[in-house]
Amino acid sequence: MKREAKIPIIIKALCEAKWEWQPAYCKHLALKLKPEDTDEVPFRWTYEFADDVDLTVYFDDEDDNKVDWIELTTKVHFDPENLSAKKYEQLIKNFTSEFEATANLIEGNLGKPVFRGGFKDSGRRKDHEGVVQAYWKIKNAVLIAVLKHEDREVPIRNVVVVAPK
Repeated sequence: MKREAKIPIIIKALCEAKWEWQPAYCKHLALKLKPEDTDEVPFRWTYEFADDVDLTVYFDDEDDNKVDWIELTTKVHFDPENLSAKKYEQLIKNFTSEFEATANLIEGNLGKPVFRGGFKDSGRRKDHEGVVQAYWKIKNAVLIAVLKHEDREVPIRNVVVVAPK
C-alpha cells in the first residue's frame, strides 16, 4: 500500500488506541496495521510500512519492559546538506506543508489540539521538540505531530509521537 493511503490508516489507529504502555500491547497494535517488515532489536522495535513510513516503539534504557514512547515517521529526507539553497528551501516548504496536512488529519480525528505552533511559542511540549509542533491529550497518552529539523546536516523528519502522559 502506498504511503499516502497508509498514513491516514495508521494515524486513525494511533488516535483510537486505548493506550497501554506494555510491549505486548504496542506490538499487537503495530502488527494489526500489517507492516511490510519488522526489526526488533534491544530497546527498539521498528515496523516498516511503505517508503519512509515506519512505526518505532522505544523502550526505557534500563528496563525493556517499559515503553517510553512510540514514533511514527511519515516522511524523512536524509541528506539535506547536499541540496542547493533553492532546493533546500523548497524541501522545508514541502515538509512544513506535510506537517500541516498531518496535523489537520489528526485534528479531524481528535478535534483542536492543546497547542499548535513553533519552537519559540509558549505552550509547546519540550520532551519531543521540533520546528513546529501540535499536540493532543488522549486517554493515557499525549499525541504529538512534530517537524524535526535540528541542522542542515541532520535528516529532516515529520513524525507523530505517542507518549505516556
